[in-house]
Amino acid sequence: EWSQGKVIDLYVDIMKKRIGRRQKRLERMMHTSFDHILEHQALEKLADLEAHVNNCKIEGCCTIRQLFSTGEQTWDFRKDLKELVHDNFGLKKLQRRKPSTSCVGNWAIKEVIEVISSKSGHNFECTYVLGQTSHDRVQIKSTDRISEIDAQWAYIASLFMKPKHVLIYHLKNHYAPIYAIRVLSSGKCEILTARKGQR
Repeated sequence: EWSQGKVIDLYVDIMKKRIGRRQKRLERMMHTSFDHILEHQALEKLADLEAHVNNCKIEGCCTIRQLFSTGEQTWDFRKDLKELVHDNFGLKKLQRRKPSTSCVGNWAIKEVIEVISSKSGHNFECTYVLGQTSHDRVQIKSTDRISEIDAQWAYIASLFMKPKHVLIYHLKNHYAPIYAIRVLSSGKCEILTARKGQR
C-alpha cells in the first residue's frame, strides 16, 4: 500500500511545509526585529547601524546579526537562511526523475511515520532511541565507560527483541533497518544492516 513513490510524495509534502514554516519565521523575525529597532531605539539605533555598517566595511567583518535583536535574544538570521536554502535544495533532490532522499533527516522519518499512522488507521510510533543529541532517549559519547556501553547495548538488544518493534539505523546519507544482532564469544557486539553508502 505504501510504495516508494508514495513515501517520496510524503517527503516532498513534508519538506514543502517545513520550508513554508521557515519562510514565515524569517518574515516574522524580520518584522519583529525592525519593529523593535524602530519603536524602541529609533534614531539612536539607526545611527548605530550606520556607524556599524561603516565599521564593517572598513574592517571587512560581518557581524550584522548583532543588529537583529528581539528583546534580550539575538536572532542569528544566517542560520535560518542557511537552513531554508538547504531545505529548498533538498526539495529539488526529492523532485528529480530519480529522487534522492539524502536530504531526509530524522525529523522527516518521524513525520512520515506519523502521517502513515494517521492515514492507515494503525498506531505507529517513532522515537529517537540512541544517539548524540538531546532528542535521543539514550545519549552516547566517545568518552562513555565500558559499563555504560554495555548498558546501551543491553537497551538496544531489548528493543530489538520486542514484538512489533523495528529499529532503523541512520547511516551516512541513508537509513536502513537493523535485521539482526549478535554477541560474539570474544564479547564483541554486532548489528546486521545495509552497508555504508548503499542507497
